[in-house]
Amino acid sequence: MIIIESLFTHRAFKHRIGHELHAAHDDIILGLAKGAVGALFAYIFIKIIDFVHYQQWTLLATPMGYWFFYAPGHTWLRVRGERRGSRMRLPRPSTMVGTLELGIDDLAQRLLPSVTAVELARPGTVVQRGETIATLHGAGRTVRITSPISGSIAGVNAAVLRDPGLMKRDGYGRGWLVAVAPADASFADLPNGDEAESWLRAEAARWSRFVEERLGFAATDGGELIAPAPWLVDETGWSELTEAFLHV
Repeated sequence: MIIIESLFTHRAFKHRIGHELHAAHDDIILGLAKGAVGALFAYIFIKIIDFVHYQQWTLLATPMGYWFFYAPGHTWLRVRGERRGSRMRLPRPSTMVGTLELGIDDLAQRLLPSVTAVELARPGTVVQRGETIATLHGAGRTVRITSPISGSIAGVNAAVLRDPGLMKRDGYGRGWLVAVAPADASFADLPNGDEAESWLRAEAARWSRFVEERLGFAATDGGELIAPAPWLVDETGWSELTEAFLHV
């Protein structure tokens, strides 16, 4: 009788232990699942905040040399072959018009958090000031880059066609888009050097006012820019934003 009672007690004990272990296993799995879901939501939240975050407008990474010229459509022109950020003044530009490399500045790059495809005008194409010379695709949006000068396309950057992300990683260097043979020396009238720095600061202030007043993204003090994620801006707002800052 004692043996039978002990056997039942042992089986009950094993059953209870098994039940508790099973329950603990379920709790662990549930905890891990909740943790994974929480981590996923945290990651998504951080990414959204990152895109909508007030990003510090800094001119430290923006070349201000006299061989860099900045245009109203937020493109830059660089005399081909000159060093990045050279402070040498451009002597008599009307006598030394050559090929100019063209890219987009930091403000224009903020419109797209990433660039996944690039279309460039073909070499030999004659372009007028204000005509589209490049189309950028990314984040479900399309951005058209217009030429700040008249001339002809002397070449394109094959590296950017192969790797569009190069524009974001090295926007003032290897991430240039096209080379333009200018029709005249009018490019020399565009802001460069100290004048370019003042112009870019004014454009940064205009950007902040526009995004806050027209798009409803609140700004903060301290010279910071708002970079709203493209998918958070409706079609009308996106059209107004690109019209205001990317057209010459």
